[in-house]
Amino acid sequence: MGNEELRSELMQSSHSERTKELYGWYLVRFKAWCEKHGVDELDDELVSRFLTEQYAVGYAPATVDGFRCAISFDALQNDLPSPVGGRSIRVVQGVKRVGKDRNRGQSEGLTYDQYRRIMATACDPRPFRGVRESFKTAEKRGQMDRVIVSLLFMGGMRRSEVRNLRWQHIDFSNDQLIYIKIPQSKTNQDGNVEDIRVLKKEGADAIRKQRAIRLNEPTTARVVPLTGESINRRFQVCCESIGLKGRYTSHSGRIGLASELCARGAPIQAVALAGGWQSADTVIHYSKKTERERGAVAMYL
Repeated sequence: MGNEELRSELMQSSHSERTKELYGWYLVRFKAWCEKHGVDELDDELVSRFLTEQYAVGYAPATVDGFRCAISFDALQNDLPSPVGGRSIRVVQGVKRVGKDRNRGQSEGLTYDQYRRIMATACDPRPFRGVRESFKTAEKRGQMDRVIVSLLFMGGMRRSEVRNLRWQHIDFSNDQLIYIKIPQSKTNQDGNVEDIRVLKKEGADAIRKQRAIRLNEPTTARVVPLTGESINRRFQVCCESIGLKGRYTSHSGRIGLASELCARGAPIQAVALAGGWQSADTVIHYSKKTERERGAVAMYL
């Protein structure tokens, strides 16, 4: 292999496939914006205007910075000079400082008791646009809801991991437990770190029932064939169905898992392994309330 071929290969390997896929999402929106505004030639002034507009319409600082990275990456891939310059970089720096708290309200953690209540009532008929579901519709919808909630809570999975999960990633060989291999995640984009989640009781039962319903599907089929936003909304409706108030999102499962396991005395490292956390610091952050309740003042004064 010549040096030019090696250079090309190294450049292609500089970003994971997941990052390239995410950049594609950013670029579709950027190019649509350019088309809408009749833009033919990119420059730093135009990019800075675009980034400012994205912040103005409500995107978080990390997303605005993602647009900047994607635009630079696209130029590099096409051997063009990057249109991202000083103005654009300063806009992003300002966005990070001024908007550092945007969209950062932490979700409420789901408790194990709340999880079990959702699982027990998921198949009950619910009102939909003023009409109550039939028992048949409720059963079909509820069985999928049980899968979603179990993966998010007991599996400690992110909604992107739930969305990308396929039957081939699930090991049904144990009668009591189900093992799920996460092939790729936000913190393990290349899939080179083993990440196994475990479901038991109601969670394992929900997955087994769903597989039995869809037995004819190939192993490459998605377990939850929904978008990430739909997964989040389905979870929120499940929380609302048992009367939960507050900020409950698909991330409430991961937060709740960490809190519940810490409250039951599980070591931090074991909790990190159960939820696929690369750092124990994240587990500690999610379980702060629990740790305070078990802290020295609470126990000894």
